[in-house]
Formats: sequence, C-alpha cells, structure tokens
Amino acid sequence: MGSYPWHSPEELIQIGFTNSRVVMMNEAHSGLQRCVRTRQIGERIIRTAHQLGVRYLAMEALDEHSIDHANTHRSLPQREKGYLAQPEMQSFIQVALDLGWTLIAYEADSFIWLSQKHDIYANASYEQVAPFLPELQSHEFTNWREAQQAQNLVNAIEHLSADARMLVWCGNGHLARTASDEWQPMGYQFERLNPFPAFTIDQITTVLFDDDYHQIYSQDILGSFGAELQAQAGTAGFLTKECPDKIDNPHDADAILLSLFNDLE
Repeated sequence: MGSYPWHSPEELIQIGFTNSRVVMMNEAHSGLQRCVRTRQIGERIIRTAHQLGVRYLAMEALDEHSIDHANTHRSLPQREKGYLAQPEMQSFIQVALDLGWTLIAYEADSFIWLSQKHDIYANASYEQVAPFLPELQSHEFTNWREAQQAQNLVNAIEHLSADARMLVWCGNGHLARTASDEWQPMGYQFERLNPFPAFTIDQITTVLFDDDYHQIYSQDILGSFGAELQAQAGTAGFLTKECPDKIDNPHDADAILLSLFNDLE
C-alpha cells in the first residue's frame, strides 16, 4: 500500500469525531452537475457517524420547507429539479432520516440581503427583484452569504446539548479555513464565531472540474497514487499531517480524500 498511512472514509470520520463535535465534509458540484461519488461516500460515512453518536446533519442544500417535512414525515418532499431531486442526494439523506437523525438547514436567505439593501422582500414580484439579481454574483454578497452560513451553524449548535455531534455537508470550497482579500469562506468564518474548531474533510481534490488546472492535477495525482487507490476500493485518503507533499491542500483541511471516481455528471 505504499509508505503512506491511508485511511478509508469511515476511518477519517471516526478520527474527525474523536477530535471535534463538528465534522465538515464537502461534495463536488458545478451548477447542477455533480460528482456522484462524493455523495455516495456521504451515504457510507453516515452509518459510521451514527455508531459514534452523531444525530444531526446540517446541509447547505436544504431549506426550511425541506427540513420541516423531512423531520416530521421522515422523508424529503417531492422535488422535480435541483440538488434534492437528484437520486443519490435523496438516497444519502434518506439514510440519515431512517436512522432517526435530525436535519438542519443553514443556507443564507438571499432575500434578507435584498431586503436590507433594497427593501425587496420574499413576496416581491420578479420585476421588482430582477434588477438586483446580478448583485448575487458579487464578492460582497458571496462573503455575506458565507458569514450567514457560519452564523446559522453556530446558532444551531448553541441550541443542541453540550455533547451533541453534527455532520455539516457543504459544497466545494465552503469548508475552507483560509481566506483571501476577495473571499472569506464559511469554514474560515465558522472558526472565528465558534468556540471550538470543526474537523474538515476535503473530498474534491481529484474531481474533474471543467478547467485545465483540475484536469491536469487529477491526472497527475492518479498517476502517482492510482494503483494504491485501486487497492483501497477506489477512494481513500490521508490526514493532512501525514499527507504526501505532492498533494495540495487548498482548503486547509484536516483530511483529504482521493478517488478514482471523479467525473461530473
């Protein structure tokens, strides 16, 4: 297996919840395209987390209507489009519901942003909202959204018992703990609001996003570690303190998962 200490996703989750009450893990998506493997790994690690006493799943993809229905009826409401209509996402969430977990929504409400800046509220017409929609692509809105997500997670934790454990499921780089002049991600802001750090697992390192950097980097990593990953059933990773120098850690994560299954579809 090489000279490096490989860990399965289940082992990394166990290490994560040994070190913190909150583990953050990301999935890969680009628009409505997604790397199905990242959600399938989520479904796998739910069962391990349950054995460790975890009973709360906070998800960026959820909204208040979804969690009200799911936590009451133990199933997601019907959706025809969006992430929650995708079968592997539904399967992932259903495992948590079948185990008795409580879902938590923590996404920011863009109408709060619009109402604060322009007196636009949720019952406004499209004609009233449309002139301001381009602002939702701005750095200012993005950082406001990241801060709101972090604050919503902290608020949720404060309403749980002192020993309650939570899995936070986010998209792409939101769990990053390093900020730049333009971007202050949720993970970075969470660390500044919460009295204890989360343990973060980045599983999008080898995903084939549609740009030259990710395509070349993934091929390079798999050229070096593909045989060992094959022996590890295709997906495994490292604690970053034990990680090979060749592997980047752009999100300052505690652990990194690599995989042979990296397509967006």
